[in-house]
Amino acid sequence: MKPYKAIHIEDNKVAVQLLAALLKPYKDIVAVHSVAINIKEAANILAQEPFDITFLDIDLAGSNAFDLLNDLPENRFGKIICCSANGKLFINKMFENKVIYYLEKPFVPEKIDEMVRIIIKEFSNHIAPLNTVEVLKGIANKRAIVNHKDIFYIEADAKKSIYHFFDGPNNPTFGYRLGGFREQLLLLSKKFVQCHKSFIVNLDYSKEFTKQKDELVIEMPDKFIVKVSRYYMDHFMNAIKSNY
Repeated sequence: MKPYKAIHIEDNKVAVQLLAALLKPYKDIVAVHSVAINIKEAANILAQEPFDITFLDIDLAGSNAFDLLNDLPENRFGKIICCSANGKLFINKMFENKVIYYLEKPFVPEKIDEMVRIIIKEFSNHIAPLNTVEVLKGIANKRAIVNHKDIFYIEADAKKSIYHFFDGPNNPTFGYRLGGFREQLLLLSKKFVQCHKSFIVNLDYSKEFTKQKDELVIEMPDKFIVKVSRYYMDHFMNAIKSNY
């Protein structure tokens, strides 16, 4: 499925560049196709094509951004996300215009991450975040969406799963029970292979493996040793052959 098409209505070039940069990790989910620096320019673009998402700066110089919402049909805007550093001043206007999404400025990764998750949930026809997995990141267990390519292995027990990234053990990343993500990971990429009842490995980071007695062991990038159990041995070797 194609990413959701967005327009960013913003007269501050730095804010335009910042939002574009912060959305890069989510390019498979949402992509800014057009940028308008004023109401007139935005109206012309929206009149020509509809968008799935509208990032609307409500502090546009010399303009009332909410007038735009009354000048065009609702289906041109898609989901409207109001952006401002002074959102409390516009809360009544947002309510009057039935706008329920607000993104605080200046844009920061945590807020973008939160908004992308809201977008995913709102578009119910989206089949899981493309190329991404939702995890609980860090000791504060904040939700985050990560690219599956950044995961090099997952260990799990009956209650939770732990995702291992290159940021190391000081930033533990937790998911839910492995069973809940196994199908999602295997659908995302053939590079994810279960090699043990408690481990799924990313083959891109599992090229170093050796045979010890009757079992294979894999040395992961963080020097952790993952064993390939006898039950999954044939499955793992077939995956190696088909991928390389």
